[in-house]
Amino acid sequence: SWGPCSAVTGCEVLKVKNQHDSKKLIKIKKSCYNKGFYQGVMEVGSQKGCLVKDAKAAVRAEMLAAGTAAVYWEPESLVVSRNGDECVVAFVDQWYLSYGEESWRDRVMGHVTATDSFSAFSDASLKQYVKTLNWLGTWACSRNFGLGTQLPWDEQFVIESLSDSTIYMSYYTIAHLLQGRDNVDGKKVGPSGLRPEDMTLEAWDYVYLGGAAQAGWSEATTRALDSFKHEFEYWYPMDLRVSGKDLVRNHLTMSLYNHAAVWQDRPELWPRGFFTNGHVMVDGAKMSKSKGNFVTLSDGLGTDNVRFDGTEWKSQSWSADSVRIALADAGDSNEDANFETETANMAILRLTTDLFFIDETRAAEAAGELRPADSPMTLMDRVFTARMNEYVLDGDVHFSNMQFKMALKSVFYEMKNARDQYVNYHKLAEERMHAGVLRRWIESSAVMMSPISSHMSEHVWMDLLGNETSVTKATWPSVVEVDPIVPVMFSYVTDTISNFRSSLAPPKSKKKKKAKTAAEAAPFVPPTQAYVYVETEYPAWRMELLAALKNIFEANGKSFPKTTIKELMPVVQASELLKAEGKMLLKVAAFIVAEVKDRGESALQAKMPFDELTVLEENKGYIGKMLELESIEFFHARDADAKVFEGAKAGTREAALPGAPTIVGYA
Repeated sequence: SWGPCSAVTGCEVLKVKNQHDSKKLIKIKKSCYNKGFYQGVMEVGSQKGCLVKDAKAAVRAEMLAAGTAAVYWEPESLVVSRNGDECVVAFVDQWYLSYGEESWRDRVMGHVTATDSFSAFSDASLKQYVKTLNWLGTWACSRNFGLGTQLPWDEQFVIESLSDSTIYMSYYTIAHLLQGRDNVDGKKVGPSGLRPEDMTLEAWDYVYLGGAAQAGWSEATTRALDSFKHEFEYWYPMDLRVSGKDLVRNHLTMSLYNHAAVWQDRPELWPRGFFTNGHVMVDGAKMSKSKGNFVTLSDGLGTDNVRFDGTEWKSQSWSADSVRIALADAGDSNEDANFETETANMAILRLTTDLFFIDETRAAEAAGELRPADSPMTLMDRVFTARMNEYVLDGDVHFSNMQFKMALKSVFYEMKNARDQYVNYHKLAEERMHAGVLRRWIESSAVMMSPISSHMSEHVWMDLLGNETSVTKATWPSVVEVDPIVPVMFSYVTDTISNFRSSLAPPKSKKKKKAKTAAEAAPFVPPTQAYVYVETEYPAWRMELLAALKNIFEANGKSFPKTTIKELMPVVQASELLKAEGKMLLKVAAFIVAEVKDRGESALQAKMPFDELTVLEENKGYIGKMLELESIEFFHARDADAKVFEGAKAGTREAALPGAPTIVGYA
């Protein structure tokens, strides 16, 4: 508390030097006004002992009644009109809505804060709704000029724009029956056969509030109104409305209030979710006609968008789908979204490339250049399928949460990357691709991208794939069952290739001075052939070490403590097999602990969960091409018939471990 002389206390606390210390004085003023209103206590007058916020209305009424005060309004800060004039408050008749009324507010607050009834899609937005509900009080809801709906009980006024149209979403549910197409003024009779004058208050109550049918209604009128009621009950509640973040503090909160008022006894009809977003920038700058970066709807339809890049004016041309992709990529939060023109440009290229790929795939299948759709799947087919499963699930979650940027990453970029890797694999391995797997990619991509690149998806779905109904009626792609070991198997292949590449690389030159008499080292000759040795079992001492480390790992909540080696020592001392390995044992143990931290619990496995030789043989062509080898052969390390290159380092064959085969290359 700043006491009875809050201004003096504030100046002392903030050490104000003089009247020119404006920033501190402004801060003190705001604090005094805020604390004085919400925490201040009246010391004199009829409201002595009351909080100022409670006494204000009572003192105002007393002063007006005694004739010692007059009503006066002014803007809380400087307001300038669009033509540059400073605005003042006009003293005119006004109608107010009492949004702060306690019981009304509490009903809306309960709805907004219940996670099973309403979603704001972000904690920041939800906090804004709660803050607004606690702040919003009486609101001037009318004006005496301008566009708007006439106030029903006082037609000299129109409803101001933020207060108007707060439940108009309910009208969307029946507009197609009442108005039909291209009929906004009511001059034409719509499909229902009802005229504007037929929609009396009783008719609206019948449709929206379950009111009683009127005796004077014809059978046709009742039938039409019943169809209205059916449409309304089918489509409501409104599951989602998308708007700007600046409307949370007024229009959107008012919409919640008015739904709660009109359908007071039916909270199941109140809005289920409001998603808000920030403003839009273009290439990191605020949209401005003077900068030439003001993007209009016509730009999205393919007409020129002329902009200034800092050195010259440039003309860009986009399609509707490329603009939609760039908008989805711009951002999903309440922060300002950034529309990148380069993203729109690249989207055109990516969509065109996809069309070429789909045409080529269909032609290849027709020509028998792909494996049949019902043929067994290889490891790469299953890897591709597993990745599509991942992006199908991710896309569903992201779209449901209105995270279009994340959804685009999964269903567009990641799906394309997975496809390209699949295609590249088969080109290197010189193997045919699977027709069924490729068709699943095409179908899934078309459906998952339909909320964003809707025109492209519709073309692919109906014109290229030959479906008879629109992609908008297609169901979300299903997940195909894939063995969870498949990704592990493919990671094994890629890791093995990486390790082999290092083993076959030329030796690093040592920067030591050579003796004059030393013979020159032979030049490095890249290997063209290779032998690979696979070991499926660890030696007995290593198996015992793994078991001991696994016990420590599980006893410590599936993690290794800092005292792991200390805890291991009693086990080592009790085992003749482990003691025989000497100091090398502790190095191996430290290596295993590091591996677990790097790649998880699988590093403690005594053997791989698949047949390594089978996996390597299946991917032989791909591995050979990736290592630029003409031939490569795989052997079990303990196979007596395994081929051995005479010039190989001693122990290379014996060094193979489960999950870590060794390679010997030769020219």
